[in-house]
Amino acid sequence: MRSLVWYESLNERNYMYLLEIDPDVVSYKTQPFKISYILDDKVRRYTPDFL
Repeated sequence: MRSLVWYESLNERNYMYLLEIDPDVVSYKTQPFKISYILDDKVRRYTPDFL
């Protein structure tokens, strides 16, 4: 992506490497949005690593 991209784990870093070298990948975003949901009467949040 020709920019500095932060990662939180080695798995994320390795996946970004695969995305970078895959000719079919045009672009990707890291932690693109948050999902809120209720579980056990508590509001929870999930942030996907990639889009």
